[in-house]
Amino acid sequence: MRKPTARIPGKAASGREASDAISGMLAILQAVTFIVPAGCFLAAFRAIVLKGAVVAAYWPNLAALAVFAVAVIALVSLRLRRRWA
Repeated sequence: MRKPTARIPGKAASGREASDAISGMLAILQAVTFIVPAGCFLAAFRAIVLKGAVVAAYWPNLAALAVFAVAVIALVSLRLRRRWA
């Protein structure tokens, strides 16, 4: 029996549609996309892999991910302190 394989359509793999997906949204939805960490990660990932961009092109996305990570770690540590106290 053959193993099932996942295939990515050519348009999605090219990055042409993927890079236009966020810019084609309404402004409010674009803001929500970058509040969610996955949106920042995917934008940085597309810049690196599909466009071969330098760090200057995607550092705002990485900074947003770092801020989100620090906020989550701070909230988790506060909750654990309260639980352990």
